[in-house]
Amino acid sequence: MNKYWQIPESKNQIIIKNWNIFYGQSELEINDSNEIPKYFDIISLDKIEKVENTEKTNYLKLFFNQYSTTKLYLSNERIKSEIVSHIKEYKTEYKYKKDLPTSIEFAKGHYILIVLFSLFFFCSLYFAIGISNGENFPLKNMRVGLLHYCLYVAKIGILNLIIVYTLDYLIKMGLIF
Repeated sequence: MNKYWQIPESKNQIIIKNWNIFYGQSELEINDSNEIPKYFDIISLDKIEKVENTEKTNYLKLFFNQYSTTKLYLSNERIKSEIVSHIKEYKTEYKYKKDLPTSIEFAKGHYILIVLFSLFFFCSLYFAIGISNGENFPLKNMRVGLLHYCLYVAKIGILNLIIVYTLDYLIKMGLIF
């Protein structure tokens, strides 16, 4: 099974032929009738123990043993996945796994928002309790900022404030879980 890839916007070429991966730069289009240039690097598929394809990187990492690796630089995600699938066809004894981020990594932004909204809630609750006790917090002399926002929200009252923030927390927890 022979397969050829020309990397877009570059001269890089990758060829899988005769249990080998050939890669290098050439301006000529290589097909079955053409000979592979002698200066192309060669990787034997028999020696590859592990292939790492991470979506965030622009390369495939090929492991030969724990000390020896090679990187094939590819910016095209489609070509990376095609190369991995062709290596899978050759190396049927491979075990494949897909590493996914943990649930904490997925929900990291939500956790940050919950902490920030908790700070806003407690600040607004402090102002709302002060307003209900008769304290006067003038908005005119205060600089516009986060405390100004908290004081403005506190004017809706303690009960309404608790209802609004409780609904907000329920929505955020629904997004996380």
